[in-house]
Amino acid sequence: MDRDRLRAISSGARTESAAAVTPEALDQVRIRYLGRHGLITQAFRELGQVDAAERPAAGAALNDMKAAVEALLQARAEVLAAEGQRARLEAEALDVTLPGRTTARGRAHVLTRTEEEIAQIFFGMGFSIVEGPEVEHDHDNFERLNMPAYHPARDTQDSFYLGGGWMLRTHTTVVDVHVLDRGDRRCGRCRTGAATGGILRTPVTPRCFSRPTGSWSTREYASPT
Repeated sequence: MDRDRLRAISSGARTESAAAVTPEALDQVRIRYLGRHGLITQAFRELGQVDAAERPAAGAALNDMKAAVEALLQARAEVLAAEGQRARLEAEALDVTLPGRTTARGRAHVLTRTEEEIAQIFFGMGFSIVEGPEVEHDHDNFERLNMPAYHPARDTQDSFYLGGGWMLRTHTTVVDVHVLDRGDRRCGRCRTGAATGGILRTPVTPRCFSRPTGSWSTREYASPT
């Protein structure tokens, strides 16, 4: 077997493996030299045509060349793997010195803003804001306001009944029975109107209390929900 040919094969494998810059390109070099139809594989197939006296030396030379090419390809594969890992780490690096991303601040709901605006108006006229319970007993919600069980006004004030006589309050006047020491916000009752309307509403009820006579008046303004 021609020694120059073996040296040319070995030199070509060394040059091409060094020129491969990706694992895919290196794999093509491996196929070209060690694949099923590779140059080194073909040289082993031609070993049978070598004279019997020269065959052992030729076989040893082929084995050495094959081992050298395999070691060359393995070394290059390790270099490419290390370079690829280094490139990934650099691409995925997190710069902890960068300022954090701020979260956009929300804003109050339109009904909340409306309530706050109304409250400021009445604050300016000397009113104060107090809160009352949204769950009331039938006795306070109706009976103490002169609406017994047979009163027709109850027909338009159906609500969510919670058992034991408790319900979602149907109006804000019920706060008056608590000696005007609490305010109002939301109430629920049966009502007719547009299809987009609901059973909840947000009323504003200014109360004027006169001293020392103790007389008072109230008027309710309901804003849509």
